[in-house]
Amino acid sequence: MGVEGNSQGGGRGGREGERERERGREGENWSVDNPRVWNELRVVVELSNRILGAMIDERHLIIATFLFGILAEWNQIPIPPNTGIQIPRDIPHPSILIPPEYYKQICDSKREPCPLDFVYTEWNRNQWRARFRELVRDVVWSFIDDVGRNQGTYAVTDRREGMGSEKRKQILVAVDVAPLRLLMRGDITVAERCVVVVFMAVTMVHELMHAIIFVRGNEDPWPDRLPSLDWRVNKETREPFVYFDAIAEVGFSLEKRMLGGEFIHGLRRINDIPFGAHIYTWPTPEFDLTAFPINATHPSLQLGMTATASRYTSLQASRLLSEQFWKDANIAVKSDLFFAHQPNPFRSSKVINRHDTMETLFTRLPENIEPGVVMRPGEREMMDFWNQRNLLWEERRRGWYDECLEIWWRTPWNDLRNRQFIKKFSSHSFPSRDEIDCRHLAQKLTNALPWGTNISRYRNYLPMKSEAEPSDWIYHVVGLLMLSALPIRNTPLKNRQTFHQIHRYRARPGTDLQDTVLIGKILPVDGRSFPPSKYFDPLRQRKRNFDQIDYIDQVEFLVSYIGGHKLRVSTPWLRGILRTARSLRVQRERLRARDPGGYKEVWVGEWGFGIPPYETGLSEMDGRDGVWREVGDYADGEDVGDRGVEMDDEEEEVEDEDGDEDMDEDVEVDRGRDGDRGRDGGGDDEDEDDEDYDSDDLDPDDVMDED
Repeated sequence: MGVEGNSQGGGRGGREGERERERGREGENWSVDNPRVWNELRVVVELSNRILGAMIDERHLIIATFLFGILAEWNQIPIPPNTGIQIPRDIPHPSILIPPEYYKQICDSKREPCPLDFVYTEWNRNQWRARFRELVRDVVWSFIDDVGRNQGTYAVTDRREGMGSEKRKQILVAVDVAPLRLLMRGDITVAERCVVVVFMAVTMVHELMHAIIFVRGNEDPWPDRLPSLDWRVNKETREPFVYFDAIAEVGFSLEKRMLGGEFIHGLRRINDIPFGAHIYTWPTPEFDLTAFPINATHPSLQLGMTATASRYTSLQASRLLSEQFWKDANIAVKSDLFFAHQPNPFRSSKVINRHDTMETLFTRLPENIEPGVVMRPGEREMMDFWNQRNLLWEERRRGWYDECLEIWWRTPWNDLRNRQFIKKFSSHSFPSRDEIDCRHLAQKLTNALPWGTNISRYRNYLPMKSEAEPSDWIYHVVGLLMLSALPIRNTPLKNRQTFHQIHRYRARPGTDLQDTVLIGKILPVDGRSFPPSKYFDPLRQRKRNFDQIDYIDQVEFLVSYIGGHKLRVSTPWLRGILRTARSLRVQRERLRARDPGGYKEVWVGEWGFGIPPYETGLSEMDGRDGVWREVGDYADGEDVGDRGVEMDDEEEEVEDEDGDEDMDEDVEVDRGRDGDRGRDGGGDDEDEDDEDYDSDDLDPDDVMDED
């Protein structure tokens, strides 16, 4: 198990050199031959093996499902009654994986013998384990750096063509090295170390389920002489829904039944101490539903469902890592109650309603011991110690924290994910001119509103509407500003650079890399691609011949449109947006004057926008002169949309001759001094230093009055 070179590839705008320097400092060589790596990883591998071995030997429902479950189409399997579950819409030939026990229930209801009974009545643990080994024999383990681009993904599973002496297809599972770096650093506590090891083991088991489904859906070694486990007529390669789950994501389906929900490690959602690991109901209505096939009508994705969060304590993690636990004959079923053997002492359940998220529902997880639960050795001490720390924590925050937190939740700073996008664009992607990543981040932010859709849908997501999140439009306009800083492309954008990726893996037990098989493939450095640049202006009109200044015009018009509806806006964010718009306009006008034929195809020299320092001031546009003035504070108790004037939804949408909806032109808003900016100006090449231009000199006070 190892990697020659960097499995992520090279040549991404200076990032590879950055990583090489980092490796040089840390002495990293991402291979199991490296003792520093293997000393940490071997514990993770051992825990993964023990978890899987226990679930196989105990014939856990979810493992039985992956090994012997029926792979079928939804219309071939009766749905359990009184569940509210329906066949997924908008997915052609959706497939499902059902447990052999559910198949037996179907057979029993028909008073027929179950063809799969023999795997329970005749097969022993060795045969179950042999079935598992057959399904994962082609799995190749490797490392990868930043697989999720800082978005919470820690591994990826994919298929590769075999090379060398064996030509059969291999399944590559690449595990992100970020958690390993934590373990190798040596400056984390024992408690933190235990949780990270468990997290990595769960990640490896999660990815193995993806690998098993790859095999089962394509080249299952299940003998033909045995009853078929694949009833599908259409052999689609998409992942199946597991046991009528709402989302087709087999790794999380495993976590749901192995641990009780999605395992999350790090500072996400829970705001109290300690900042550790948590288990959440999976899925919920606020789960990211864009990345997976979903059953949109499923009860678990509807408002009003009950969600649960529990703290995964370091004591629980350390118990899994203790030899005593695995050798204790009194614990006959290791996987019982999600490997915990009693209810979690930190557990809360709440109903998700409109605008609720897991972040707002579970801001704290206090002690909550169910009646009849007897504390095991060490647990009462753990609870008392935690309560003492939490009491100190609460005393330090009493009288100000809850009030300040409630205010913070109503500001643009509460959107941590979009703030990360801006930070990455400003600190890395734009300075390194990584156009693929810049366009990806700009797209993420512009899509904070349904940009490019019909007019009424766009308007419904503006902050004057009750359906809207008050700060979404702010991130939307930052995305538009990003687009104005990038080249306009008339053809699809795709990274044509490639690298030759070679993965080495051990062909026999142990860390010795002798007798290896090589897997090689020419891969793109970055597989993302984007269509030609587009421009939409839902509040005015769509233009087919556009340049970057049109994005800036749209930003300034939308800001004034918001102001014309008497909406209060965060002063620091407004000031930063207007300052950046002015800066980008000056740069773009100079580029156009210098090269009228090619100015669209170049970058601006300076981006200049950053997350502003936290401040709760609000500004409102004065309708008399179109000037923004500071008028209050989030602490006043009004949401930014409370003073907004509702928009008229009765404007008619008309389709043009191309089938696109014409954008309204009847919106009249006094833009004040923002409205009549021309596009004349001197030119300067974006690669040269601009001696007479400084973004800090563009004072926003020409459009804002801080009276």
